[in-house]
Amino acid sequence: MLKKWVWPFFALMFVFVSSGWAMEMEPGEGSQTKIYGYGELHYNDYEGTQSVSGRPQGGGVGAKLELHRFVIGIGHDFNDWISFRGEIDLEHAFREPYVEYAYIEFRLNQALAIRTGSLLLPVGFMNEVHEPPTFYSVERPDVEARVIPTTWPEGGIGFLGNVVPGLRYKVYIVSGLDAQAGFGGTANFATGFSASNGIRGGRNKAADAPAQDKAVVGRLEYTGIPGLKLGTSAYRGEADQGKIPGADVAVLLLEADAQIRFGGFEVRGVYAQIDIDDVAALNAAKGIAAGSSASVGEQIYGWYAELAYHLVLGNHELVPFVRHEQFNTQDAVPTGFTADPANDVTVWTGGLAYFPHPQVVAKADFQGREDGTNDHSRQFNLGIGWMF
Repeated sequence: MLKKWVWPFFALMFVFVSSGWAMEMEPGEGSQTKIYGYGELHYNDYEGTQSVSGRPQGGGVGAKLELHRFVIGIGHDFNDWISFRGEIDLEHAFREPYVEYAYIEFRLNQALAIRTGSLLLPVGFMNEVHEPPTFYSVERPDVEARVIPTTWPEGGIGFLGNVVPGLRYKVYIVSGLDAQAGFGGTANFATGFSASNGIRGGRNKAADAPAQDKAVVGRLEYTGIPGLKLGTSAYRGEADQGKIPGADVAVLLLEADAQIRFGGFEVRGVYAQIDIDDVAALNAAKGIAAGSSASVGEQIYGWYAELAYHLVLGNHELVPFVRHEQFNTQDAVPTGFTADPANDVTVWTGGLAYFPHPQVVAKADFQGREDGTNDHSRQFNLGIGWMF
């Protein structure tokens, strides 16, 4: 099955690349079609009953080496105001291929552009910008995976622009989450919302997505002062998709983030909170009995703070960093259910990122994890990442 998918993919990429070269060679024309992308190879060595990312490791000790992501993007400018951007993401060494995003943009002026297609939702630091050289740890922060479910694309339409210099807005209308199934209802992703991963299993990624329920997501971002970046995001949408009679499962996600660079120091932080309505009805529809600790959380929260220092060594850069994360995917549950303390998690990460080139990075870090049951695990990670 995989081979049937892979070879047509590379044939398609060859056609796009060839057509791009042909356009560049036409007299009097610039480059209209471009190829870009990123990738990362990870080595993870765990000790404990779970890895830091929460995946059971069987036997308590384990290690793995994986080409985690290989992403190819295609961009085309039809003229000076209409453009296309899209990425094909091959995760876990081709075991999980999907379209990360694909949209047409109509740029009317600096204050207003319109995007339509499969869109990365503007929530948090990493959902829109997550190329490996843009962050310092081998793995992405847990808060931006188990609270903010990066990578998170949905189909819809968006409006964006710069109101004044340094202040940018985005407002998207997209298909809602699916609290019961998620990701197009396919068997591999038919988990919906869950106790340990929050709303992550409700993403549909524009893959035959149910669209009875819609959502609105917006973001404001300020970069008007050199070295400072401030952002805030909000998402509101229904998520039962008409599958639960009489229920109104609605999701509200609020997020704030900040990044400050002064001298060689860099500080960044994120806080996110999710409130979900009518979780008792959702639990009943999912077959989760009263008294169970498997309830979907009515409230989910997470935050992290990271400190890094940039050592410039000629054309190279070495960045030591430390990060503290805390999140709970069952911070509150409906009356009659109990929260599992294993979902109340603290993670410490410390390590080094080495940049021989601004678009190439080698990483090493160590992580320690503790949850509300007093279970401890440790993880050592190595990685190489690139973007172009």
